[in-house]
Amino acid sequence: ASFFESSTVLWFGTFRIIPDLTIIVLGVLPLAWFLFRTYPHLKAREIKEGESVWKRMGVEL
Repeated sequence: ASFFESSTVLWFGTFRIIPDLTIIVLGVLPLAWFLFRTYPHLKAREIKEGESVWKRMGVEL
């Protein structure tokens, strides 16, 4: 238990916020922005219930 209270371990615990914030700012925030911007512009579903996707594409099985 004393190992986890040593100054080195506490220093690493304190400065771990730098890579965490990097991941949040460069990864999560742009992804969330993209999803919120594009969600209203999604196309409506065009394939009806029971309709064959392959027939719609012109593929004979």
